[in-house]
Amino acid sequence: MSLTSAIIVDDNETERYVLMRRLSKLDCFQRIEAFQSGLDFLDAYFPENQSDAALEDRQNLLVLMDINMPGMDGIEATREIKKLAAN
Repeated sequence: MSLTSAIIVDDNETERYVLMRRLSKLDCFQRIEAFQSGLDFLDAYFPENQSDAALEDRQNLLVLMDINMPGMDGIEATREIKKLAAN
């Protein structure tokens, strides 16, 4: 199994930038995306009306998520991901 996408979820713009640069230098991801909150990531990857394409987008992801973020922190977002992915 190869990872096709890397996702960075961090409220700190500098951290997102540095991680994106480092991951892009690895040259092993087809796509690298960044979100500033867990909620933004959930909205993008777990839309309410899910299509088959949306489900395929969630396969083979590397998600690097900050634990301490305002609003929905990384732990809360991870719990939500586990609930949504089970459905």
